[in-house]
Amino acid sequence: MRKTPKMRAAEDHFGRPIEELVPALVNEHGRSGAAEALGIPGPTLDYWLLRMHVVIHRVAVRPGERIEIVKDTDEGVSCKS
Repeated sequence: MRKTPKMRAAEDHFGRPIEELVPALVNEHGRSGAAEALGIPGPTLDYWLLRMHVVIHRVAVRPGERIEIVKDTDEGVSCKS
């Protein structure tokens, strides 16, 4: 992905690749908080998320439940038969 000057500036400021930084900030602060932390407007953050193929899902969790995010090891989906 070609990075904009603002993306590179955010990487330099936070010391992390933008592909790791943006999802982490959104998870921690929400969309508007992440945009504010990055110093960019909300629509710009939305465009970055789109370019990085980041999908935001909202999930309701009851007491005693937890959510686990598992990173795929393959680019595609494989089926075992």
